[in-house]
Amino acid sequence: MNRYLSRHAYKIEGEMFPYIEARNQCYKTPYGNLLTFT
Repeated sequence: MNRYLSRHAYKIEGEMFPYIEARNQCYKTPYGNLLTFT
């Protein structure tokens, strides 16, 4: 990991899921889904 990665959490359907935010991309760790902000 580099210094640009930081751990956060967001809510989906009332459940809290951790994800790693890398610059403008969010990688959902629990299910390996990829959310990209453009």
